[in-house]
Amino acid sequence: MADHDLDALSRKVDEIGRKLTEVDGRFAEIDEHFAEQRQYIELGLDTLRTELRTEMRAGFQGVQAGFQGVQAGFQGVDRRLEGVDRRLDRIEDKLDRFIDTQGGINRDLHSRTRALEEARRRRKG
Repeated sequence: MADHDLDALSRKVDEIGRKLTEVDGRFAEIDEHFAEQRQYIELGLDTLRTELRTEMRAGFQGVQAGFQGVQAGFQGVDRRLEGVDRRLDRIEDKLDRFIDTQGGINRDLHSRTRALEEARRRRKG
């Protein structure tokens, strides 16, 4: 091989080396862009997570407040039912006394009716 061919080969190798260096530089730029993009994505995900947690907490607090309201409503219903129970107990007591009184009156009437019937039979008989 002649010197001229070796010089051409050397220049070609140098040119390939420069091009490889350029390609390496481009890949380094791409790596930087990927790293930067990843940072943006991670920042966006962190922000999204924070916002979701905040909204979920607020939502859960609203649900919890709603349940507390329902619970308070049930407690109010319980108190009213206790009042109704007391009134029904009083009505039941009054009915029991009425039934007892009426039963006594009925026994009295029954024994008076028997006595009258007995007296009538004796008079006839």
